[in-house]
Amino acid sequence: MLAQLRGWLDEPVQLVAFLAVNTALNGIFYLGGNKIVGGWVGKQPWWERAIPFQKGMMSNFGYPEAAQTPEAVLETYAFTIVMCMHHSALGLLALPSIIYGWEDGGAVVQLCFYIMALLQLGCDIYDTFRTTILCWCPAVCPCMAPVPTTFWALSLLHHTLSLGTCLPLLSFYAGAWQFHWIAFSMLFAAGFAQGTGAYKFSLNTNDPRDLQAYKLIVVFQTLLIWSARVFVWLYAAISLAQLVRSEGKETIFWIVIVVLVCFSVVNLVIVADCTAAAIKWLPRKVPKTE
Repeated sequence: MLAQLRGWLDEPVQLVAFLAVNTALNGIFYLGGNKIVGGWVGKQPWWERAIPFQKGMMSNFGYPEAAQTPEAVLETYAFTIVMCMHHSALGLLALPSIIYGWEDGGAVVQLCFYIMALLQLGCDIYDTFRTTILCWCPAVCPCMAPVPTTFWALSLLHHTLSLGTCLPLLSFYAGAWQFHWIAFSMLFAAGFAQGTGAYKFSLNTNDPRDLQAYKLIVVFQTLLIWSARVFVWLYAAISLAQLVRSEGKETIFWIVIVVLVCFSVVNLVIVADCTAAAIKWLPRKVPKTE
């Protein structure tokens, strides 16, 4: 299986066919998952109190008030949960390469990493098509909520990480520890931070216990996001660029540099958002009046 995956990367026709199927499968997972999760969430007793929090997050990412319809709020919340499941599962596939190492882990560990990287690539190809269509010609998909240009631009910057570097790195640097750490930390941070974030929106912040749980989640998110998206990201990404430069692969080096800058912008936005949430919520006390 591992040899077959590597073979597909070297054959343009097979690679295009594989990516087309991969993208379609990711689309089916997200569309189907969104429908199932959205149907379940909309029936929950806590959904009404989660709506203002979800609207606030949408506002932070460029959704105007007019675009925050009940359908759009539910759709974006459900999409977050489906994305968390997807990214968390792929993050776990990347973990063995860190625990056991590339060579010592053998073919099984290497296969897990290849599957992770290629599935994430298919996910980002699908989401690039999705957000582009929903931003510039939403009438093509009237059953889905339109996407504002700010969110579309951030999505494109976010997807540059896998769209720009996945295939070159798998071809030449699949065993690089920097690649493993970047893949694991970004997926883990996205999956668990957004997953706990979706849960905290369901809490009643007027209740002392729920408010305490909300604050604990904010602390967890802040520590996780700062660790992964600042310290691990900068150290591993810069080290990877230096590795590529030292081997004289100028084309890949400049691709890595461009991706480093683009993805750093996304990380900066996410870090600023979680830090603002911490500043807002950690001093908060239980209100004594309605």
